[in-house]
Amino acid sequence: MTDSKVASVQRFSTAVRAGDFDEMGRLLHDDFVARESGGLPYSGDYHGLSGFRELLEKMSAAMTFDPGPFTSEPLGESAVALRFSLTFTAHATGKSVTMDLIEVYTLRDDKIVDLDVYYKDPAALTALLSEVPATPNDTAGTA
Repeated sequence: MTDSKVASVQRFSTAVRAGDFDEMGRLLHDDFVARESGGLPYSGDYHGLSGFRELLEKMSAAMTFDPGPFTSEPLGESAVALRFSLTFTAHATGKSVTMDLIEVYTLRDDKIVDLDVYYKDPAALTALLSEVPATPNDTAGTA
């Protein structure tokens, strides 16, 4: 594992946080796939930069997300793990949940070809996004 692979993943994460799609595109392999955990409203595989943009748009439509600092570790010759916490805030309710994530990046030809995302508690995120805001006429729990 060369330091350049770790640096590429760190640059990609920084570009994602900044919304810099030009930089993201420079770092992604033509065969790039982002794989989101099952059970989430945006689960699935997203191909290429356009697919990754679609994923971020789906996520942003439902919530804001505020990442904490990240650490990166090489995994063998072709992969890098990125670990950080992320606070998700649902647009519908304003409620938040914070959890740890691990993203595993696989690189080929010095470009990111695969991104696998692992949430500590995907059920908590699904529950957060499934909540419906209380309405003024909601009398549940009153006598």
